[in-house]
Amino acid sequence: MQLSSVHRINGFPWYLRFHQRDDNVHRVLQLADRFELKIVEDRVVSYLLSSPVITSFTIVQILLLSEQYNLPFLKDQLLSKDYTNEEHKAICMSDEMTQLSAETLGILYKKAGKQLA
Repeated sequence: MQLSSVHRINGFPWYLRFHQRDDNVHRVLQLADRFELKIVEDRVVSYLLSSPVITSFTIVQILLLSEQYNLPFLKDQLLSKDYTNEEHKAICMSDEMTQLSAETLGILYKKAGKQLA
């Protein structure tokens, strides 16, 4: 067995298999952005798009991350989802809502308006 295959787990080198938890998402995204590590960035995006059971980030918090770290795929995925009335209410009541860009706010309000109509 080659040394390179020993250090790979599920096709990824051992150093790319970070423990994904909410408290280290910001640090990992900072490092991925700083060193242009697209594969690490993609894994964090995948984690953030996973079931809400896995992550405790709110939709607005994830949208803020997508804007802060310029993650258009993540932002597009969240903005294209069909949210329930309860989810729209939670989004609109979020304290962090005012930190989102005007473009993102417009899309969210437009979607909420369509659902209520």
